[in-house]
Formats: sequence, structure tokens, C-alpha cells
Amino acid sequence: VFLKLPDRPAAAPWLDETEKAWLAGAVAAPAGAEAGARRSVAAIMLDAEVLRFALVYFGLALANFALGLWLPQMIRAAGASTAAAALLTALPFALAALGMLAWGVFVDHRPRVVASSVWIPTFAAAAGLVGSAYGVGLTLQLALFSLAAVGTLAAISSFWTLPTHRLPAAETAVAVAMINSTGNLGGFAGPFVVGWIKDATHSFQAGLLFVAACVAVSGLVLMWERRSGPAAISAAPSPASRRR
Repeated sequence: VFLKLPDRPAAAPWLDETEKAWLAGAVAAPAGAEAGARRSVAAIMLDAEVLRFALVYFGLALANFALGLWLPQMIRAAGASTAAAALLTALPFALAALGMLAWGVFVDHRPRVVASSVWIPTFAAAAGLVGSAYGVGLTLQLALFSLAAVGTLAAISSFWTLPTHRLPAAETAVAVAMINSTGNLGGFAGPFVVGWIKDATHSFQAGLLFVAACVAVSGLVLMWERRSGPAAISAAPSPASRRR
């Protein structure tokens, strides 16, 4: 990365001269425009909107890691053998990879960045998790686990379009670091709590409902964010987007 990643737009070999000039101007403009309005690092980290985005990402990361680490045992509990469970675990995430790409293409072709691009798949993931808690039969369970995985990864793939468009450009680096580091604590909480509930109840049902509740909270926060903030933000057109 140190040797190959360009330090600035002018050094990027895949950009033409028009794109290099546009991107260099886009990077430089916000810093000059907002230089007098910058807040302290602590103020940015404790900003209410930044904390809401961190809470949303916490729920998404919690679901992603809980599914990733416990799914083989969940599939085995649904009736698969140990060997079959190891193989079948790949199915939900293979579908999630395709779903993530399809959702990314869909969102990318919309002219505005909106919260619904994240909360729609978030609620889909919550529905899949609730259904898997009560579903009977390996085939149905796999379908519901797949829905949960598709929704979770699709939401994560479009999540970062929101804070990077809604927060001031001069504060984005600190805000994104705060959202990412705080939200990723869900990667610890999810597997730990699901395992603790599994030991206490000898079932994954309550653990799945816990994860579903956390994901649903993320979706509800995003819906509230849509009401409290701008409903949609137009992305600045780049030379490449104008060509499309």
C-alpha cells in the first residue's frame, strides 16, 4: 500500500487530466470553506449525529459478527450434520455477496443519498433474524439466514454514504473514526452475548431475537435520522458521473 497507493489525485494513473483537476479541487475546497468553523476533536466525537451513526453501525456490526461466528452451529442446530453445516454456511454469505453488489448498484444509480438505502435492508435483516428464531426445517432456516445475511451486508455496504455526505467535510475524518471504532464494538458484543444466551437457554432462539432487536434499533434510528436531518443529499457530480 505504501508503495502503490497514490498520495494525491495528480499521481493516480487511472484518472485523466480533467478528473485529476476536478478531484484535486473537490478535496481542497471544503478545507478552505470550513477552516473557520472547525470544532475540537472531542466536540466532533460527542456530536449527537455522530453518536447516532455510531449506534446504527454498532447494530449492523453486531449482526454481521454474530452471524459470521455462530452460523455454522445455528445450521447444525437446524438439523444439518457437522460436515454439511460447514458447507452450507457458505450459502447465506454467497447470496449476501450477490445481494450486496446488487443493492450497491441500485443505490449508486439513485441521484440522492437517502437513509432508506440503509434502513430498508436493515429491517429485512431483522425480519430474517426473527423468522429464523421461529422457523422450522433446515431449508426454511437457510432461506431466513440468507435474508438476514443479505440485509446486513447490503446495509453495511451503503451505510458509509450517509455520514460522509451529512457531516461537514472538514470533520469527516474524526467522525468516521469515531463511528467505526465505537460501532465495531458490536463485533465483540454480538458473538459474546449470543454465546452467553445459548449457554443459559440451550437454544439460539433468544440470541437471534436479541440480534434482531439490535438491528431493528439501528433501522429505527436511521428512520428518525431521516426525519431530523435532510431527507436526501445530492451527490456532487464528478467528471466520470457526467460521462455516464
